[in-house]
Amino acid sequence: MKAIALLLLLGCAAVLPFRPATAAPTPSNQSLLGKFEYSEGRTSPKDRNIQLTVTSGSNSQYNIEFSAGHYDGEGAAPDGDGSGAIGPDGILRFTFEDSFSNKGKGTFQRSKKGFILQITIEDVQDSRCMMFYEEPFVLKRVPQNRRQRHANEDSH
Repeated sequence: MKAIALLLLLGCAAVLPFRPATAAPTPSNQSLLGKFEYSEGRTSPKDRNIQLTVTSGSNSQYNIEFSAGHYDGEGAAPDGDGSGAIGPDGILRFTFEDSFSNKGKGTFQRSKKGFILQITIEDVQDSRCMMFYEEPFVLKRVPQNRRQRHANEDSH
């Protein structure tokens, strides 16, 4: 009886297709590296501009630097930096502190419309910066030739 059950089991195994185990696909972490920008169009002096740079650090960590401001130069214009890691879902989760001593956490991820930056302040020291943190922003990648032109202008 055991021999018949074993033959039936082996016979069924021969009919079923063999599918080797595969690792879950991982998103490309490289797509989150680079320079990104949010711009409201410069139609109003109060329109906001946010620039974000993501670089790879050590031990699977990523560094972020950002600056935000209004085109008319009025109001708070925070700069900040922080670090974090990209999870298996492709989302960069980071902590940061800005130049006004506000501290918080954020996420940065690819979307169909660009790259979504979401920042939450957990320790508010200067509320004038909150207009840059209260909503998700869709950033666009800064083209390579524009990055080079800005680098050349900064060096003069």
